[in-house]
Amino acid sequence: MNTRISNDIKRMLRIAKKYKTNLAAIRLTPHLNAQLPAWYHIAAEHKTMQGATTRCLVQKHKIATVADLLKTSNRIRNAEIEQHQPLPYCRCRDCNSDRLLNCLNLHAYAIEASVRLQKINPTH
Repeated sequence: MNTRISNDIKRMLRIAKKYKTNLAAIRLTPHLNAQLPAWYHIAAEHKTMQGATTRCLVQKHKIATVADLLKTSNRIRNAEIEQHQPLPYCRCRDCNSDRLLNCLNLHAYAIEASVRLQKINPTH
């Protein structure tokens, strides 16, 4: 894949920036939606990236995309199926694997991922 941007595209982007416009895809497939960035999502309501839970999601859990947020929040969205308990010593499969990352409050991280997902406009 050619990563160089042609002069025509550069010129179009400069003009778009000058007139404060942006480019948007009309419709994205669910696969592409899942690959969008989790933290600076184009359709997300702004929320600061401060706090222990957010830092842990970024640094320890390596959460980068919407798909990663979905996977992390899955334990609380499907608590009965996943057998997740909102306790510090939950024994569900996801919490056991996260415990290996030295996470202190596993349920809080899942809630933070869920909150981040809720801040993304559902049309995206």
